[in-house]
Order: sequence, then C-alpha cells, then structure tokens
Amino acid sequence: MNLKPALPAIAIALALAMSHATSEAAPISAPAVSAPGRTDTATARPPGMALDFSAVLQVEEADKVSSRIIARAESLGGWFSQRGKTTVRLRIPTAAADGFIRSLSGHGTLLDRNLSTQSLEGERDELLSRLKARKATLTDYYALLKESGDSTVFTIQREIVNLQTEIEKTQGRILKLEDRMAYAHLALDFRFRERDAPLVTGVSRFPWLNRLGLPSLMERFRHGPH
Repeated sequence: MNLKPALPAIAIALALAMSHATSEAAPISAPAVSAPGRTDTATARPPGMALDFSAVLQVEEADKVSSRIIARAESLGGWFSQRGKTTVRLRIPTAAADGFIRSLSGHGTLLDRNLSTQSLEGERDELLSRLKARKATLTDYYALLKESGDSTVFTIQREIVNLQTEIEKTQGRILKLEDRMAYAHLALDFRFRERDAPLVTGVSRFPWLNRLGLPSLMERFRHGPH
C-alpha cells in the first residue's frame, strides 16, 4: 500500500463529493400534463408522451368482446395486464393507441371516455444527464482509490458503494419512464346492454301459420274451445 500523505487524498475526495452533490441537487422540471379530454383523433403526438385512456363499454357479451379486444391488442404488440368478468386492463404501443381507441366503438357503445397525456421526455433527458455525471464521478473515485492511503481507502469505498446504489436507482427511473412513453395504459369496464325484445306483430316467421291465420289461432288458444 502506498503510504502517501492522507491530506491530499482527503481533499480530492471532498471535492468529488461536492461535485457529486451539486449534480444531484439539479431540480427536475415538472412534466407537462394535459387536462383530461374526450379527443382521440389521429393527430400525431410529439415524442415522449405517456397516454392513459379509460372508458365504459356497453356490450351484450362482455367475455366475447373482451377476448376480441385482447386479440386486437396482441396483434399490435400489446398485451393485457389484468382481466376480470367486467373489466380489462391493456398496454398498447403508444404509436398505435389512437387507432385502437377508435376501433373500440365497433365492439359496443363507448361511455364515460377519458383520455389524458403527459410529457415525460424532459424528465427522462435530465435523468440521463444526471446518470452520465454520476458515472463520471464513479470513474474518478475508482482512480482515486488506487492512490489512496490507509486512512482514506474506507471512506472512498463507502462513497463508491453509495454512488453505485444511486446509479442503479436512476437507471430504474429511466426505464420506468421509457416504458410509460412506449406503451399506453388502457382501462375498460364493461356494462351489460340488454337485447331489444322482438316486436309483437301477429305475423309468424313460419309461412304455414300465417296461411292458417295466426291471430285467430292465438285468440282460440286464449279463450279455449267453445
């Protein structure tokens, strides 16, 4: 072990720590959030947008409709994250989300629609810059560790461990943001729609009954034989 004076090493370590603290203190600007709306047009969205959609879909057979909707989602590269008797939660590639939402009206009557978007690109880019700075600081710590004396080696090692933990957390946040930007969240709740009862016209779908006179036959059954 190199027995150089400990004071220069301590000074360098403190300088690196202050540089690291300065980079960490940089605030992340709040993401822009659009107000919830009912618009689902085909207008191209700017990059880095997270999309959330929810609606009530009035259908006659929820299970069959749910299966068809899931099949459509999978054909676009999406999947369902939750499925129940009266609900389904989906992840859809954001680029295909608008068209998918428009196609839902072909499965039933859309009610209580809500569409919201949130820009996450700025937050992701700032985290990338912070990650780059932390990795550079980590490289400096490793270089300093090679020249440190007995009195500073444990301090520098502790800083390295802390910095590695922060780097992993930052990478996790970046991956989460990129996932939200890449895949939209859709939540559908199914509501039962009753079939319309057939109209009573006195005309049978069997021609032979019509030739016998369906109204008179029904009247005879109602009052019985004379």
